[in-house]
Amino acid sequence: MNTFKDETEAVGSGSPRPHEIQIVAADTIVKTTSTALPKMTVNELFQAFTNIPGLPHPDNVYVFESPVILSEVFRALSQSHTQAGVHYIRIRILAAISNASLTELELNGGTDGPHIKPLVDAWRQAFQDLPKAHSLVSVQFDMECEGQTIQLREIVRLLQHISTIVWVRGRDAVRCKVIGCDKFRAQWLEESLVTAKGDPE
Repeated sequence: MNTFKDETEAVGSGSPRPHEIQIVAADTIVKTTSTALPKMTVNELFQAFTNIPGLPHPDNVYVFESPVILSEVFRALSQSHTQAGVHYIRIRILAAISNASLTELELNGGTDGPHIKPLVDAWRQAFQDLPKAHSLVSVQFDMECEGQTIQLREIVRLLQHISTIVWVRGRDAVRCKVIGCDKFRAQWLEESLVTAKGDPE
């Protein structure tokens, strides 16, 4: 469910409402069902932005589970004039290891294990491709890892690193928020983030 305020507010008579759209690789795209987010490839995303009459809603939330796909989008943004249309993103940080046989170290919140470390490194690398003067106004860190019970401890360093890059390279202040975990843990993680206060306008 979209937690951005625009999801529940009227966008205007006859106007489309903002959506959550998952950006995926071309070979993994599947038909949308009632229990899944709409899927879109990177190419389809940019084709939509270049089709002026049908530009995506400016408040769409683009959801990423793959750091490789996110990196591809960032690199494409740096070479195009479509940045202005990408304002909200959600990063499902741990989704890729939902079915992994995690070690005790990883389950206890360590980030040096055989499954989490490559994923952490990949997310770090993806945000190195974030273009300067990007148009992001809000980044959500979704910490849900379906089927796993992971203590969210050392992962805070990754979130802090990402939020710093997003802040330094942005044209305006960016709001970073943690979701997908209990309120106490989300608050603890957010205290270490470089972020604007309040909801994005």
